[in-house]
Amino acid sequence: MRDRLVVLYRGNRPPATALIERLADTVYATEEELPYLLPGADVLLAWVTSTPAIREAWPDDPEKAPRWVHAASAGVDSF
Repeated sequence: MRDRLVVLYRGNRPPATALIERLADTVYATEEELPYLLPGADVLLAWVTSTPAIREAWPDDPEKAPRWVHAASAGVDSF
């Protein structure tokens, strides 16, 4: 079974995502969609990091939280 990857984006989707789409079941989420798509994901790729959406959407149940979070920026203070 392939991992489920949620990509958080704002505006345009990240470029060159064809490879990750071949490696994982990839879904794209806006900040508004994140609370519905994040629970149960294996990985979160945060293309947008300056947002409270991640904290607000984070599942209360640790079993439903992603095992890996990757930020597309150097700063993760907003996480």
